[in-house]
Amino acid sequence: SSTTTSSDRLSCSTVDAMIAKDGELVDLSEPFHMQGEVEHYLNNLTETMRTSLRAILSKAIEKAVNWEIDFPRHEWLFEYPAQLCITGTQIYWTDETHLALEEHES
Repeated sequence: SSTTTSSDRLSCSTVDAMIAKDGELVDLSEPFHMQGEVEHYLNNLTETMRTSLRAILSKAIEKAVNWEIDFPRHEWLFEYPAQLCITGTQIYWTDETHLALEEHES
């Protein structure tokens, strides 16, 4: 017979990562405890997920600035979740294009 401990019960109501259908795992910035009414904690979980992704995207964009210097893009791509790599690349491309257009106008 199996015995359930308090730490087992805690882990069943605590979320510490998001896992995509393809198996990609993204850690949350802090563990989330599912407590109270399901409608409330699901909304709070969604916000925790957004906050975590926003923080990861911010770090990814900071490192993208150094693609040509000390962190090649082909390595950068494997350091972050796929969707954030696409978003970060689009942000970086837009910023570089904007700067190039401003420079061209001067």
